[in-house]
Amino acid sequence: MTAPGALELALEIGRVTAGTSDITRRLEELWPQLRTVVPFEAAWTGVFDPGRQGYQTLTAVGHDAVNRAYLESGSFNDQVEAFGLFRRNRPLCLRDAPVPFAEIPSWADRWWPAGYREGLGVPLVARDGRHLGLITMYTDSSAHPSDAARDVIGTVAPMIAAAIDPMTTIAGLASLVGDARAGSVVGRGGAMHRLPGMPSHPLFTQNSCVVPTALAKLTENRTQTAFLCPDPRGLDDYVRVTAIACPPQAPNYFAAVILLSPSASIHRRDSSGAGLNSSGAGRFWCRPESPIDDR
Repeated sequence: MTAPGALELALEIGRVTAGTSDITRRLEELWPQLRTVVPFEAAWTGVFDPGRQGYQTLTAVGHDAVNRAYLESGSFNDQVEAFGLFRRNRPLCLRDAPVPFAEIPSWADRWWPAGYREGLGVPLVARDGRHLGLITMYTDSSAHPSDAARDVIGTVAPMIAAAIDPMTTIAGLASLVGDARAGSVVGRGGAMHRLPGMPSHPLFTQNSCVVPTALAKLTENRTQTAFLCPDPRGLDDYVRVTAIACPPQAPNYFAAVILLSPSASIHRRDSSGAGLNSSGAGRFWCRPESPIDDR
């Protein structure tokens, strides 16, 4: 494919990815366009789940349930890590692999016996370096993909990465809290993840009651909640904690975004009059801020 063809593909990707909120449907519409560059027999797109250190299938063509399960397995992820695909941050063909295909378990045991003779692995990486996912394509000819086709796919990969990045939506939700000064994202397994563009805060540590309190309130069939909590940094102020549930659509390995904002109107010396309290050094007792929490 020539350079104008690469531009044409990029324009088509831009059109498709902007068309609907269903990321799986958007990616399924891309396969015909990608196949004009790489004539694959089977292809797969998975998002990386940092909680389980493996992939979740978003869309696949030419793969049965057994192969999809394998691509989601820890064994497959171990091979991706061993090849340093995300350290290279560029597409890798089978012929580019640092070892013969017979020494690659997935190729020796699965893809070669199935009739595939070449393949392409495409890392999907966020602009800030986060590991988002992976595209794989398998062809029945060692002539495909060509080096030029491999490079074209590498050129448009950042656009696909942006389309599957759940932080794009989460950052949009966070921006609704215009006075937020710190933030973090909670995974469904409870792990804390950095919210791009926002600093973290001591209240997001494991010893704080803020995260479990926020998640418990969101569990009560709420999409958002807010409450006040003393600032642990020794300041004579409370902070307002706002938690917003992350969308359930795939990729859905994030549970909530939690944001901290100043609550200038209430200070610790005013806590008894405001119906707020704290107990014990370093332990914080959080009470709902009703006008927001009841939304």
